[in-house]
Amino acid sequence: MLLLRRLVIRSLLLLIASAASAAGGFTLTIASGSAKHRLTAAELLANPATRDIEIDRDIAYGRPMHYRASPLASLLGDVALYPGQVIEAVANDGFVVMLPLDFVLHSRPGGAEPFIAIEPPDAPWPALTGKTVSAGPFYLVWLHPEAS
Repeated sequence: MLLLRRLVIRSLLLLIASAASAAGGFTLTIASGSAKHRLTAAELLANPATRDIEIDRDIAYGRPMHYRASPLASLLGDVALYPGQVIEAVANDGFVVMLPLDFVLHSRPGGAEPFIAIEPPDAPWPALTGKTVSAGPFYLVWLHPEAS
């Protein structure tokens, strides 16, 4: 289970974090060097790259789940990226995973593809088993993980 808190490309080229905004909502912050771009859940949900996806057996919920999600590669935008870099994803509970940049950017057709699922403010996801919180507000999920 990876409840997204931040993603960091080695050498601190990119940082994505969820943090409560002044309005009480959550934002996704994309930072490259000293430049930062913040997106609210509403902005992400309205993004043309965001789409409905179905996860047959979600790892966090242990059952099929439906999400509105953006491909992770589409959120990296025009950040200067280099072959061989690694994205470090850190979960709210401290779990860390390294994602090879080439794997994120160049998934083959039908292969595993990472998405950032966005919890709609008006339709929260269910609480995780044994917890009082959901997997949101942003959650790293994979389409076709068995393909890679």
